[in-house]
Parts: sequence; C-alpha cells; structure tokens
Amino acid sequence: MARYRARPIIVDAFKHVDHKAPVPDEFAKIEGMTTGGKTTITKDPVGQLLVPVAGAIRVCRIGDYVLKLEDGTLDVVRPNVFEAGFELIDEEAPPEKEGDAVEAPGA
Repeated sequence: MARYRARPIIVDAFKHVDHKAPVPDEFAKIEGMTTGGKTTITKDPVGQLLVPVAGAIRVCRIGDYVLKLEDGTLDVVRPNVFEAGFELIDEEAPPEKEGDAVEAPGA
C-alpha cells in the first residue's frame, strides 16, 4: 500500500456566513467553466451562493468556505474539512499585482 502526504498550499478563502452578505470583490470576478459556459459566483433566489467548480455549479451553504486555489479555480469546502486542513496565516492578504510571481511552497 502506498502512503501519501498532503502538500502544503496557500489559498485565499472566505467563509459564507449570511445569505445577504456580498461576495468579496476578489472572488466575485473569478470566472469558472460549467456545462453552460463561463460564469462567476452567483446567488439563487433565496441567497445561496452558486459557485462554479470543476465544470459544475456547487451550492455553498452557510458555514462553508469558498477557496481560490493555486491555479485560480474555485472550490467549496465544508467547515470541518477546512478547519482540519488550514490555518490562518494572514487576516488580510495583500492583493497580487500583475506580473508578480507566486512560488508554491516546496517548489
């Protein structure tokens, strides 16, 4: 049997805490591909977040985290998974500037 270790990554994330709360600007602009074409994070009529993830739309429930991964794509993670796998390193991450290279840990 093979053994694996999770590689360290740094992600930007926000916790969905209220159906009325706006999506943070840096996440609202990210487009993802779905079967219907490109789309951004939207809300359904009751205010649930609809997040484009890996060619589909995932519903983000209250308490879930939305992550921007290293490759710029989005993911939705349940709170227990997020809290077990991530720790806060910077409350307000500086915005990336065009042309800035971001090196992955261990690269």
